[in-house]
Amino acid sequence: MTLPLGDSGKPTLVLDAHSDLFNDIVERRALGQAHVVERRHLPELRKGGVDVLVCAIYVESRFKPSNALPRALQLLDAIHCELEETPESLRLCLNAADIHAAQAAGQLAMLISLEGAEPLGNDFSVLRLMHRLGLRWVGLTWNQRNQVADGIGESRTRGRLTHYGLNLVRELNRLGILIDLAHIAKESFYDVLNASEQPVVFSHGNCAAVCEHDRNLTDAQLEALAAHGGVLGITFHPPLVSATKPCLDEVLRHIDHVARTIGIDHVGIGADFSDFIVWDPAEVGAGFEEQPKTERLQSVSHLPNLLDALLRRGYSEEETAGIFGGNFMRVVQEIMG
Repeated sequence: MTLPLGDSGKPTLVLDAHSDLFNDIVERRALGQAHVVERRHLPELRKGGVDVLVCAIYVESRFKPSNALPRALQLLDAIHCELEETPESLRLCLNAADIHAAQAAGQLAMLISLEGAEPLGNDFSVLRLMHRLGLRWVGLTWNQRNQVADGIGESRTRGRLTHYGLNLVRELNRLGILIDLAHIAKESFYDVLNASEQPVVFSHGNCAAVCEHDRNLTDAQLEALAAHGGVLGITFHPPLVSATKPCLDEVLRHIDHVARTIGIDHVGIGADFSDFIVWDPAEVGAGFEEQPKTERLQSVSHLPNLLDALLRRGYSEEETAGIFGGNFMRVVQEIMG
C-alpha cells in the first residue's frame, strides 16, 4: 500500500519508525514539566511533516537488568500522562485504522515500541500487560545480550535465539505485535526470520555495502528481510550513514542500494533523531555529542530535504510515498489490522 503525494506536496502519510522521544519526556516530567511533546517536539515534527511516530521504550544500560522493568514502566507512564494532557494533539494508535483516524483529526499518531526485551523478564505476563497499555512493536535486543538473543555488540559469540526467544517470537505473532530486528546479532537475525510467521522489520539501520558498520545489513540480510515481507527503515544516525562524511547524499546512496538490491517496496525511514537528548557518555561512548550530525538531516524539521532530493533523483511520487510511510504501513496493516 503506497500513497501518492497530497495537495500539500508531501506524502499523504509520513511515518518515522524510530524515535527516542520517551527518554526526553521522562526526564523533563521528572523536573515538573508537562505537555512536553506539545511544547518541545510537536512544532518540529509538524515542520518535518511527520504524521506517525514510532516511539521506543528504551531502557538505558544503567537500569539493566534488575531495574529494567521499573524504568520501562516509568517511560510508559510518562507518555500516557502526555496523552491524557494533550488528547487534541496526540493519539495512541493500536492499528492502521487508529493511524488514519489520527491523521484525519490532525493529531500526531504515536505507536509504542520496546527497544530491547529486558523488561519482559522470563514469562509473557509483562508482555501481555504492556500490550494492553498500547505496546504494538518490539525490538528484541539493543546492543547487549539478553534473555532472548544476542545484540550486535555481542556478535563475537555468534549467539543464537534462545528457547525463550523462540517462544517469545511465537507470542508476539499471536498478539499481533510487530517484531523489530534493529540492533540484533546476525545469527539471531536469521533465527527470528525462520521462526516468525509474520513479516518483521528493521526499524533503523542502513546498508553495509555503502557504509561498513556492525549495525548495517549485508546484502544477504537485505534479501532475507525482503523475502519475509519486511522493511528497512533508513536511519540518519551519522556513524551508520558514512564513516567520513555523513550527509544527505550518502543517505540517498543507502536508499538507492536497497532499491536496487531488494526493491523500493522494502524501504522506509527510521530516522533515529536524538538531537533533543543529552546522552550519558557511559551509555553512548565518549565524544558522542561532538559527532557531526548528518548534513541537511540534522533534525526532524529537515525531512522535506529528503523528499525534495528523492524527487530530483527520479523517484516517482508513488515510490517516494512508499519510502516515507506507505511501505511500513503495509506491514502495520498486515500485523495489527
